[in-house]
Amino acid sequence: MDNTPFNQELLAQKQKQGHQALSVMERHLKNYQFFVGNQFTIADIALYAYTHVADEGGFDCQPTQKYVIGLAWYALSMVTLQCQPWYECMPLLPLIEHQ
Repeated sequence: MDNTPFNQELLAQKQKQGHQALSVMERHLKNYQFFVGNQFTIADIALYAYTHVADEGGFDCQPTQKYVIGLAWYALSMVTLQCQPWYECMPLLPLIEHQ
């Protein structure tokens, strides 16, 4: 993304919305191990899909930061997901150099 005033404003707006969503997740996880009670469900898989790349959006994903409970859920979800018999790790795509 180019570093233009529009893009910076858009990024700030999206990060604000992202922090709001992470705060909702954090509050929910204070009372539950997963998002639907205490079972790993499709809800966790759907939310994992976004949170596992949060650092790419400029979110600080270190355990000492604001979303400690969410990070614990993330780690538990990652392990639970990878233990499923149908789970297949996506291969990393090679980086393409721009000329």
